[in-house]
Amino acid sequence: MKKNKKTKTFVKKGFTLVELMVAMGIIGIMAAVVLVSLSGQRDKARATAALEVVRSVLPAAMDCNLRGVALSWGGVGSVICNGSSVTWPTLDTPSTQGWSMNSVYGPTNDMNNWYYYAYNSATATYALCPVTYKGWRDWGGTNSVLPGSCVIRQ
Repeated sequence: MKKNKKTKTFVKKGFTLVELMVAMGIIGIMAAVVLVSLSGQRDKARATAALEVVRSVLPAAMDCNLRGVALSWGGVGSVICNGSSVTWPTLDTPSTQGWSMNSVYGPTNDMNNWYYYAYNSATATYALCPVTYKGWRDWGGTNSVLPGSCVIRQ
């Protein structure tokens, strides 16, 4: 502190070390809270991105169903059914990290059980897309998923 000659009072010129450390501590706590809340948001954003990729196939899958052609899972890049030019998408991107397109169900002789999904093993989360009635009913109860829609489920 420095004494002001005119008013005979002391003038403070800056912050003490303790004040600076307290301010840095408060900023550190606030940063930690923000980082913790962002990690959950990152997972939700990836799930939404995966859902959008999986949902992009749905119109072609519905077309296959209407034509009576079974869905086929030959892996990423293969056609979704005979006679379709649409292929199964990849989920190997930074925005869908941890997600993979797994399989398609719906044998040729059971036209009422067609659905496909993607899965994230780290979060045990599914992106489910039923094409027909039985597919959504099997995911059941009050949380049923209607054909022609896709949802995220854990």
